[in-house]
Amino acid sequence: MRDFLSKINFFAAGVALALAIPVFAATTISENINTGGTLTVTGDSYLMGEVGIGTTTPDASLDIDGTYPLVLRPQQTDKRGGVGAWIYYADDATDFGELALYDDVALYRMWGLGATSVNYPDMPNTFYIYQYRDQAYDAVSEFAFVINDAGNVGIGTSTPTVPFQVTTPSSNATTSIEVGKSGQNKGSCLVMYDVTGAVQYVTIQSGAFVISATSCK
Repeated sequence: MRDFLSKINFFAAGVALALAIPVFAATTISENINTGGTLTVTGDSYLMGEVGIGTTTPDASLDIDGTYPLVLRPQQTDKRGGVGAWIYYADDATDFGELALYDDVALYRMWGLGATSVNYPDMPNTFYIYQYRDQAYDAVSEFAFVINDAGNVGIGTSTPTVPFQVTTPSSNATTSIEVGKSGQNKGSCLVMYDVTGAVQYVTIQSGAFVISATSCK
């Protein structure tokens, strides 16, 4: 190992600077590298300690202080038409953080997995899965699944008012729930509790609902 150059500082507004560093079998820079331009590293690199991007005071192994709203966008350089991931943090009045899956050619979000802050209107402190149906992010996009601050779970709604609420996003469609599958020879078993707290089992037999204390599991 060979130590040299206690500190390298690059300060050039909007100008990429190149620095020629002698090539050794292994080179160790033991102090800070501060760059106001572009720093390009090729080959294998090993960073020990905390790394800051957009910040000079990192407090994690990798601390990224990005520009609103996009923080991190890893992608393939050849854009093969697969799915990539963006990491978002919206630092405004409607705070949310999101890991977004996107089309790496068209570069628009398809699905988002995230959480809102206590400042988010109508649905604060909510975990969500969001479906972006097209690049315009218009009215056809929707919250597919949420768990809100009260612990209520919503499918098709962003504001569930009971422990489990299922709706269809369209006001002109029927909300349907299907339990079981075609060809299932044991049928479906619904476990419920009566007003005394006793368990009851609901099945369908000969086209009619049957309620029994005998387990149908």
